[in-house]
Parts: sequence; C-alpha cells; structure tokens
Amino acid sequence: MRKAKKLTKKWLKKANKKTKKSANKLRKGLTKGHSGSKKDKDTQKAFDAYSSHGWKGQYRGGPANANGKWMNKPSGNAQRLPTKKSDGTDITYAEFDIDDVKPRSARRLVKGSDGNVYYTNDHYKTFKRVEK
Repeated sequence: MRKAKKLTKKWLKKANKKTKKSANKLRKGLTKGHSGSKKDKDTQKAFDAYSSHGWKGQYRGGPANANGKWMNKPSGNAQRLPTKKSDGTDITYAEFDIDDVKPRSARRLVKGSDGNVYYTNDHYKTFKRVEK
C-alpha cells in the first residue's frame, strides 16, 4: 500500500511539472491584446461583453452558444490548456462563441475556472491567452 501511495505521489508530481511547463510555454507566446483588424475587434467586443456579463452565458445580441462545458481533451497535436491550479485543484473550462453565425465558426473564447481566458480561431487546435 505504501509503495502504491509513493508511486502515485511521484506520478502526480511529474504530471504537475508537465502541466506547469505547458502553462509557462503558453504564457510566453501569447498575445498581449488584439490589433485593429475587423476580426480582432469582434473578438475584443465579445470578450468585453462576456466579461461585463460575468461570463454567465449569452449577452444581449450575442451568440446563443455561450458557457457550454469544454472538456480540454485535445486530439492529435492540438494544444492542451493547463489542467490544475497552483494549489492542485482541477481547472474546468467553458466555451463562448465569438461569431453569431450558423453553422458555428471555429472562433471561440475559452474561460478557465482559474480566471484565464484563451482565444482559438482554429476550433481548439491552438490557443492564445487573452489579456484580462
């Protein structure tokens, strides 16, 4: 039993190191904001609207698909977001559409329970952290 606990602790420590490494890698290459293109203005508008609405779901006049659970289970070589907070608790994610179009576009904001918000324009393959 002790050996199993020891192995579990060792595995958790290793997993947390990988998660921290991924998080640091993400932070280094991520945006500080958005430039002036039309798409970036739409992203900023959606971010501001969701933020002022408390990230609780659809805002007035905004996309209907908002605050759906996102599982953070990438396939292939897609990027994975951090899974644990610094205190070891799990981070859960919710997705928020940017564009109010049908069929849904690939552009989303993803908000973590740790307060970080990420932008993807390729349906969860890559992410950029959005400045708070």
